[in-house]
Amino acid sequence: MNLHVFNDEKFFDPFVNKLEQLQLLGNNKFIVRRGGNYKYIKRTDAVFASLDSVDFNILVGKVEQYDRVFLHAFTSDLKRWVVKNKFRELNWMIWGSELYEAKGSRFPLFEPETRDLKYRLESFGPFKYLLHKVKHFLQGTSGKQVFSKVDYLLTWIKPEYEYAVKSLAGLNARQKYFLYGFDMDIEELAKKFDVNSSLKRIAQRNLKCIVGNSGAVTNNHIDVFKRFKGIYFEEILLPVSYGDKKYVGLLKNQVEKLYPHLNISFMERFLSFDEYLEIFDKYSIFINNSLRPLGMGNIWLALLTGKLVFMNPGNFMFRHMKELGLQVFDIDQINDIDRLAATLDQNKNRRIVLDYLSRDKTDQLYRKLFGRN
Repeated sequence: MNLHVFNDEKFFDPFVNKLEQLQLLGNNKFIVRRGGNYKYIKRTDAVFASLDSVDFNILVGKVEQYDRVFLHAFTSDLKRWVVKNKFRELNWMIWGSELYEAKGSRFPLFEPETRDLKYRLESFGPFKYLLHKVKHFLQGTSGKQVFSKVDYLLTWIKPEYEYAVKSLAGLNARQKYFLYGFDMDIEELAKKFDVNSSLKRIAQRNLKCIVGNSGAVTNNHIDVFKRFKGIYFEEILLPVSYGDKKYVGLLKNQVEKLYPHLNISFMERFLSFDEYLEIFDKYSIFINNSLRPLGMGNIWLALLTGKLVFMNPGNFMFRHMKELGLQVFDIDQINDIDRLAATLDQNKNRRIVLDYLSRDKTDQLYRKLFGRN
């Protein structure tokens, strides 16, 4: 039996549904860090317990009885939980922020204008850091003590694994290949879109773009707009339905102050997957300005649907995706859309994505990781 620890996140339902489809649900139990009313989780029938519940220990029993424990993101309270328990095999699914924004990490995350917004968000940053250190000292936990208990890091990105074991003291885990899927099989998803529609709209000068995947400050939103020179977008959409609300507020103010001439809108309501697909299909260009892996589901979807995809070249995913044979472009080429559109082989991009995320490969991966030993 496997035990999974989740946050209240949109990845929960598709993950549970996939296990159910493969008849693996009976071999996996799910606990959520905090109980109460969930914002994203709909499959409450699959939630076994919550970490903050009074009867947690009764329901879950000894953690060491489980063959494998999977941490879907590694938050501070989970670190304390890890220290207190014994595991046969502890697996950490890297989500990103708990690695790249960890104390001691020197990963470059912010471009200049976003760095200024970040500074304004954390004007009491030094005090928060001191409180963080004191808190963990009093609780008897240290990063080295925690990370030494991790047996496997689950990520599909080799450079991410290499960065983690190099940067986090005590971490000596091995890598397992894993990536979250979509709400539906990739083959069925592809049937919903005309892969040629994006280039047709670009040829008609119907330029609409999506910037980023969320209200996470690491999207470096504000630094995107200074790159637009001599290019007119009918609409620039920023999905910010989840993330840091204080950052989104500062971002809105900065956009209004510096870029009132741009047609920038914010999508603040959290949409169902089908609703998001309907909106996503109307845009021909997708921009990801993150310096770390972020919003990969949106990038896969953009490539699958024939969009022009621009990324920050400082993100090692930019190089990795080119190595896979995918056509993605340097964000500093954004003003050269017509020429790039003429060179884009959107059908090749789609074929690569379909092969990489195929149902057969995904099913085999899930059976290997989450089936019985």
